[in-house]
Amino acid sequence: MKQMSYVTRWLYSTSHKDIGMTYLGFGMLSAMMGTGMSVMMRMELSNGNSQFFHGNNQAFNVMMSGHALLMMFFFIMPVWMGAFGNFFLPMLMGAADMAFARLNNISFWCLPPALVCMVCSVLMEQGAGTGFTTYPPLSSMSAHSGPSVDLAMFAMHLTSMSSLLGAMNFMVTVLNMRTMGLHMVNMPLFAWAMFLTAMLLLLSLPVLTAAVTLLLMDRNFNTGFYEVGAGGDPVTYEHLFWFFGQWWPTNYVNNLEYCAMCWETYNKMYFIMLLITMYMSTNLLANMVKMLMTNRSNQQVTKNRMNKPHALRGDTSPKVRHKMFMNTMSKKSHALRRDTSLFSFPKNDKVRHMYDMNSKRYKSYLMGTSETTSTKSLKEMNMPSQRTGNPAITGTNLKENKNTMENSFNQWLAGLMDGDGCFGITQNKYTNCEMTVALEDEKTLRIIQNKFGGSMKLRSGAKAIRYRLHNQKGMINTMNAINGNMRHSKRLVQLHKVCSLLNMPVLEPMILTKNNSWLTGFFDADGTMNFSFKSSCHSAGGYTSKGKVSNHPQLTISVTNKYLQDVLPFKEMLGGNIYFDKSQNGYYKWSMQSKKDILNFVDYIKLNPSKTVKLNRMLLCNLYYDLKDLKSYMLNDNNMLQNKAWIKFENKWNKKF
Repeated sequence: MKQMSYVTRWLYSTSHKDIGMTYLGFGMLSAMMGTGMSVMMRMELSNGNSQFFHGNNQAFNVMMSGHALLMMFFFIMPVWMGAFGNFFLPMLMGAADMAFARLNNISFWCLPPALVCMVCSVLMEQGAGTGFTTYPPLSSMSAHSGPSVDLAMFAMHLTSMSSLLGAMNFMVTVLNMRTMGLHMVNMPLFAWAMFLTAMLLLLSLPVLTAAVTLLLMDRNFNTGFYEVGAGGDPVTYEHLFWFFGQWWPTNYVNNLEYCAMCWETYNKMYFIMLLITMYMSTNLLANMVKMLMTNRSNQQVTKNRMNKPHALRGDTSPKVRHKMFMNTMSKKSHALRRDTSLFSFPKNDKVRHMYDMNSKRYKSYLMGTSETTSTKSLKEMNMPSQRTGNPAITGTNLKENKNTMENSFNQWLAGLMDGDGCFGITQNKYTNCEMTVALEDEKTLRIIQNKFGGSMKLRSGAKAIRYRLHNQKGMINTMNAINGNMRHSKRLVQLHKVCSLLNMPVLEPMILTKNNSWLTGFFDADGTMNFSFKSSCHSAGGYTSKGKVSNHPQLTISVTNKYLQDVLPFKEMLGGNIYFDKSQNGYYKWSMQSKKDILNFVDYIKLNPSKTVKLNRMLLCNLYYDLKDLKSYMLNDNNMLQNKAWIKFENKWNKKF
């Protein structure tokens, strides 16, 4: 396969990380332009006399307008939303990418032509000296007759289109692309900030676009929306613009406020709902205040403005609220650090168990995607120790924990490769590796693809997807990750051949322990987990076709392989039995059915989480045994409610994520 050129690789990329970095680069370029204009303005104002523009006041107004529009629409919004949102949000959601990857690409490429229009607006003829608000009649044809204002308006159209597409993408990603077990309440506060910001942009940007469109029609099509002589009202534009203007500065400053508070309370679960509620209520109140301030027909509001301007303006100013917040935080930060009892867990073991499970979910679905995600998951994993019974939240060495999580991912990957992968060497002496998994486990391959590269393709005639890695850099990184963790007899032979071609030494596999994730990876590849009734005919409620009650359900966990030595580690570590099955040319099968062994295996999976849909069934094992003890699978008049719970359990069991 022909390798893409450097330009093509960035031009057509749909990876959220690539697009996030291009947003950041674009924002930095725009910031440098805006900073240059700011320097010109400051040089002009450095002395009472004209220092730089030689008395050209229009040029100063153009620099002021261009500086404000560049920093607002081409730096703040692309960097804060586009760069950080695109880079971090999918990883925090456990998603492989944004919900609409190609739409993400389009939303960025709306910005470069907008920047060209903005620069042309500054440089053409007299420029757009209207201020960043572009209020009429200063922006009308009577004051600015050239194309500069039209170009600035068109640039705002393109930036609004980019932000709208990005906002829709963020919202759908948060709502539909969350990983298994990650509910809205458990989301990081950064994800909540991005979601609510996207929602507010989706509500406010169309109003700004409509206002700008009406202004363009006044300038080019002889309409009179803002022309007093034609029956229009210039104040209409002010109201429409500040519907947008009241939202976005408040919301972006809120990001700073809640990120600052997050450093104090990021691992205190009792503050999560409080912060989310504060976030939504602050923006709702800001909108209500905006409507009161712009409603000129409300006489009471007018009176309050005249008598008590601080009641409406001071308390809702973003800068004032930010300053008040930071002053409060500086006074309270030492007290927050000292009084750890405020954030300790109660004696209720259920609440502590819920927090522990939520932390493990972060570890399960964020581990291994990148160093940034690993660090985030480590922050979420600062949880109380259940073994010692100490509810105090303790910090850990982030570097050591990151290495531990990286080793755990490498062990899991080696187990997955031992089960479903293979290594090969082409006739041209190029190394490659392949892996085939079920179609519902596509997200698993996405994690590997994001880390090592490669490509994926659906297998024709089968509900499976194949991953292939051919490039040498990716192969070397893969070999370094799994070398010393592989232990499958056939795969070790292939590993020796590939490593000899790459001039890499082959390491001996480490001794298996309960903290090693190799068994999880091998189970993800070749393991099965299901329950069945001993009767040949049964319904979901436990009845046979003849109306007699069927036997109780039996849960079975098994792993199959052609070689005995490759399934022996499961018996040595977890118990169970191994027998030889003569069907399908013969293979060895390890299985377990006892409740004690299965729950021990579930504890092992919780310690070394699975990254496939099998984790769903693992987490349902305790519920299965609870319902089984209640005989909920039997349908009769006395346990109709319990049988409904059993049917609901079966639906969850068979769900394909």
